[in-house]
Amino acid sequence: MRDKEKLLDEAEPLRFLFSHSALREGWDNPNVFQICALREMATERSRRQLLGHGLRLPVDNHALRRRDEGIARLTVIADTDYATFADELQTELSPTASQST
Repeated sequence: MRDKEKLLDEAEPLRFLFSHSALREGWDNPNVFQICALREMATERSRRQLLGHGLRLPVDNHALRRRDEGIARLTVIADTDYATFADELQTELSPTASQST
C-alpha cells in the first residue's frame, strides 16, 4: 500500500480502506474503527492482536491523540466465537473487573 500517511489527513477524501492483510503486515495505523474478521482465528493471541489495532486512541493529521468519544469507537464484525471472545476481553479489561481482583 502506497501513501498510507495520506489517510491521516482530514482533507483526504478517502474514508474507507479495504485490505485483507494490512493489519497483519505491521502497518501501524492508529485510526482503525471497523474490523471485519472474515476468517476464524485459531489463537487467542491473534484475536487480541487484531482487536488491539482498533483499541488505540485515534490521531489527527498532526499525529496528536484525539480523545473524542464520537470517533474513538471500535466496531467488530465477526463470527459468534469471536464476538464471545471480544465480550469476555472487554469484561476482563473493564475498570470494575480490575478492581474486583
